[in-house]
Amino acid sequence: MGTRSSEQAVIGYVLNRSYWGKGYMNEALTVLLRYLWEYGVQRIMAQVDPRNERSMNVLKKLRFRETGRKEKVREVDEVEHGIVYFALEKEKGDNQSVE
Repeated sequence: MGTRSSEQAVIGYVLNRSYWGKGYMNEALTVLLRYLWEYGVQRIMAQVDPRNERSMNVLKKLRFRETGRKEKVREVDEVEHGIVYFALEKEKGDNQSVE
């Protein structure tokens, strides 16, 4: 993440399918977001495959908002897919509770 003056962070995550739907990712991201706010980050960004509704729902539950979409992105393996961009910004005077 760099120095303590970093104002932006990009998060990413992968969770084994056998743990989906149990709230683990929401819990882990809640802790991570608290840490990033304390660290001084003002904007947190994430990218999600639009076919991954569960991941988008996790971000929305944590108050991320969709900031854009790309319909076709070429992967290394030459498979085209889209990307949905999300961001969460710390509001002035807000301790940014994410629960």
